[in-house]
Amino acid sequence: MIKVFTFFILFFTLLFNTSVFSQEWIHTINGQSDSDDRGYGIVVDAAGNVYTAGYLTNNNTGIDILVTKHSNSGNLLWQYSFNGTGNSTDKAYGIVVDNSSNVYITGYTTRTGGNIDYVTLKLNSSGTLKWSKTYNGGASQEDKAWGIVVDASENCFVTGTSKSSSSGKDCVTLKYNKDGVQIWAKTFDAEMHKDDEATCIAMDSNGDIYVGGYGVFSSGNTDYLLIKYNISGTLKWSKNYNGPAEENDRAWGIVVDASDNVYITGESAGTNSKNDIATLKYNSSGTLLWTSRFNGTEGHDDKAYGIVVDESSGSCIITGTSETNDRGIDIVTLKLNTSSGSTAWQKTFDGTGHSNDIAYDIVISKSAVNRKVFITGTTRYGTSVQSENIVVLVYNMSGNLLRMNTYGGEAGLDDGAFGIAVDQNDNYYLAGYMGVQSGANDLASSYDMVAVKYSGSGLNSIIKASGNIPEKFGLHQNYPNPFNPETKIKFDVAENTNVNIRIYDITGKQVSPALNSELKAGSYEFNFNASALSSGIYFYTLTAGSFTETKKMTLIK
Repeated sequence: MIKVFTFFILFFTLLFNTSVFSQEWIHTINGQSDSDDRGYGIVVDAAGNVYTAGYLTNNNTGIDILVTKHSNSGNLLWQYSFNGTGNSTDKAYGIVVDNSSNVYITGYTTRTGGNIDYVTLKLNSSGTLKWSKTYNGGASQEDKAWGIVVDASENCFVTGTSKSSSSGKDCVTLKYNKDGVQIWAKTFDAEMHKDDEATCIAMDSNGDIYVGGYGVFSSGNTDYLLIKYNISGTLKWSKNYNGPAEENDRAWGIVVDASDNVYITGESAGTNSKNDIATLKYNSSGTLLWTSRFNGTEGHDDKAYGIVVDESSGSCIITGTSETNDRGIDIVTLKLNTSSGSTAWQKTFDGTGHSNDIAYDIVISKSAVNRKVFITGTTRYGTSVQSENIVVLVYNMSGNLLRMNTYGGEAGLDDGAFGIAVDQNDNYYLAGYMGVQSGANDLASSYDMVAVKYSGSGLNSIIKASGNIPEKFGLHQNYPNPFNPETKIKFDVAENTNVNIRIYDITGKQVSPALNSELKAGSYEFNFNASALSSGIYFYTLTAGSFTETKKMTLIK
């Protein structure tokens, strides 16, 4: 029997490492065999319902695809599992939802005989299967789908990798109509007819499809690969990028802006720098507009896995990893100007374990006002014995860290997140896994599929009120005061340091994270929104280096 657990914040406060105040619910699912169950993709529909895709392990059917739907308040509305004909391994990686709240999932399935095929499912908003389709590339070998997009007419497009008998792995992209009829299948085999892989997919305003990944061209090593198809499946153009070292380059993330420019990012071998983060911008005709390369610590690897575009600030934001000399791997986030590819800012995150911290996914606010980027992945903690926790980083468009959440289940076991989604109110949702101890002496553990919701309340904006450097740190009285529901908090920072503002109620309980950011010296004004709080007396505390000051404010509703 599948075991399902939903914990609300009152009952699991002690499980958190940080940021208890912003987590609203967590939902875990454990398959029948206490083995490996994980969530990979997550999306939110227009009504705020949350859909998660991944897999769980069962006794008789092996590893099955699992899709869940939760209400915005965390109630499990339904779950659907898919077992392929081989009763073996079936996994989901990509998930999207259309305007009618139909949900589409893609991944791979094992059929009778042990061969692996693409699998794509369409479920309606009630969790009823409308259709399921598999794709066998013809060689009856290994075909795996990684990405999926859907258009306004409920056509869905799937991309991945199909292994052929003559040319190794090829990039294969499919189109299904709303009824699950395959309209076309397009294969791309790069110049050297070796292993080519599609890793990501995007759609522009005309319904044209862009596929990113890597292929083997004349250098003999892998190059970035970017392919454009029109809605009819006609190949419009393809581009490859061979980095300066002429070694292996692989693209992992793709995004299209409102003007149908396409951005692709990943890892590219540098001349003296091992792998760098390389981001490229092409226009809709396939003309390369710019290339931006990021080299962190010389002689170490840097990789990007996710990219988003912010039209309002004319920027793209990339996240991934940067290897260091003494801190293992850090999460790195870059903001590039879309006009030139120049770097607007760069932020790194080093967890408390000073070991391997990895970002897997990034999303951007749906609202055009006070936009933020949300990043998730894993962070390591501990000293002699280290474990992984889920981590979330929230930055505003100025690069200020507004919030850092970590979540850990059972002590000493690994937890992580692969997918993140955000709703209209900047609430954010994670899909991943949580380590659980199967027995008294079993520290190898098993993993449960997990979905988590964090509240967007308290993700407020900060502006630099003055560039003059104050003589000392200081906290000013908020204004207006009393207030409802917003007030401004002004403070002075005398030197570059990490700044925390925390809000407490009359009992001394922390009720909002407010601000946690590295700031340069200057005077700042912080806009605090208390719409989620009830009327009463509250206290706000500024901590900057060794400086701490507290003041009182009154909320009247």
